[in-house]
Amino acid sequence: TESKTLFWESQARTAASSSTNKIKRMSFGLGLKSVLFWCMIIFGRGLIMYRYQRVVTRSSATVQDSSDYVKEQLAAKQAIYEAAQAKAARIESVGDIPDLESLELLSFIDEEGNIRNSGIVKGKTRASIFAIYDQANSLQYIGKSRDADQSLRTMLIRQPELAYSFRVYHIDKPSRALLDAVAEAWLANSGTATLDPTAWENPLDIKPLMTLEDRADFEAKKVRGKEDMALKAVARRYETEKLDILKARGLTEKISFDPKLKGQGLLDLKLNRAGSD
Repeated sequence: TESKTLFWESQARTAASSSTNKIKRMSFGLGLKSVLFWCMIIFGRGLIMYRYQRVVTRSSATVQDSSDYVKEQLAAKQAIYEAAQAKAARIESVGDIPDLESLELLSFIDEEGNIRNSGIVKGKTRASIFAIYDQANSLQYIGKSRDADQSLRTMLIRQPELAYSFRVYHIDKPSRALLDAVAEAWLANSGTATLDPTAWENPLDIKPLMTLEDRADFEAKKVRGKEDMALKAVARRYETEKLDILKARGLTEKISFDPKLKGQGLLDLKLNRAGSD
């Protein structure tokens, strides 16, 4: 009887201990779920705030960029306005400017097959400004020079496909301000936005125009230190092309090209004296 009593007491204690452990585990489980739940709530709120802050930051950056863009556009327009005002002031300060269309349009090649002179009066003409036109009488270039005859000859040789006629205005007092004002007025009144002066103001560089055969010949001669011979050969080919164009237009006057420049891979008229300003 006593042993049975002890047995049942042992079973009761075991059962009680087991129940207590279950209750603790349940309490722990409920506590953990509660913690996880609130962690998720807090994390979710943080994520929402983070995304909101990014949106606000991006919106602020966009507004700032827009503001900067508007400022840049206003500054650019202000610069254009100020440049126009300065140009008008320059033109007004130099007095009367000849209307380009009022000047006589002269062909580069005269009836006798020579390159036409520009009408310089020796001892009086100190500087000139000229406008060059193509075959369709479209303005191609505006130049300034202390020797218009020499400069116009050079322009014709450099651009025989585009230099068909010209208008020129001579001044007897050298004035850079006047020449600049005339050039600006002529360009503005012509309706042409801009003119590319590169090909007009520089000798023809034949190196970029070399064919594969030209380059092979150049490299072969370069080994022997004779690369200038290869360059001269290419230059003479383009010289012939230019002369053929001018002969087809009726030019009979003899034209000489600078031999030293040919050896450097450049093609240009042989100058007798300084001309272009």
